[in-house]
Amino acid sequence: MRKIAGIILTGGKSSRLGTDKCLLKLGAKTILEGLVGKLSSLCEEVILVSNTPKSHQMSGAEVTRDEIPHQGPLGGILAGLKASNYFYNFIVSCDTPFLNLNLTRYLIAEAEGFDVVIPESRLGLEPLQAIYSRGCIDYIEDRIRRQDFKIISFFKDVRVKEIKKDKVTEFDPNALSFFNINTFEDFERAKEIYVGFEEG
Repeated sequence: MRKIAGIILTGGKSSRLGTDKCLLKLGAKTILEGLVGKLSSLCEEVILVSNTPKSHQMSGAEVTRDEIPHQGPLGGILAGLKASNYFYNFIVSCDTPFLNLNLTRYLIAEAEGFDVVIPESRLGLEPLQAIYSRGCIDYIEDRIRRQDFKIISFFKDVRVKEIKKDKVTEFDPNALSFFNINTFEDFERAKEIYVGFEEG
């Protein structure tokens, strides 16, 4: 499998939860520790993009900051790509505790010849669980200069491969890879799912 970096965006202010959601615990580990562990099994390096680096430092990952804070996920993607030592990078948000590594491996395998490999779920494209090449950097910088922070805004300028939801479902039939935590209700549901994972 090609060498790749894993980049975790540690997110914004978690205003709906009132706490740093990536530091919530499922079992003995925080969500962030779980993601770092999973990505470490696939990636040559793991990078955390954080504006509070002291709270996110941990073994097995290096931490970088946004160049300009509060530019949203697009700014985080840019910071991660610039910090990476590899051309291809798997980028994921910190609030997705059930990352499906078989799906991730498939995305990595499809990366050759493309700048973005992005899966589709029932909700549409999933830009915070996708492959990005360092070839995207200039185009992302251009969008940020224009104050256009929508992640897919630069896709028309690069080579994009969409993995349709039917294919994604082969690897992740319940779409749990895209389950993310925004509210306490989501966290309670995540704990229920986690118990099922442990029992299974």
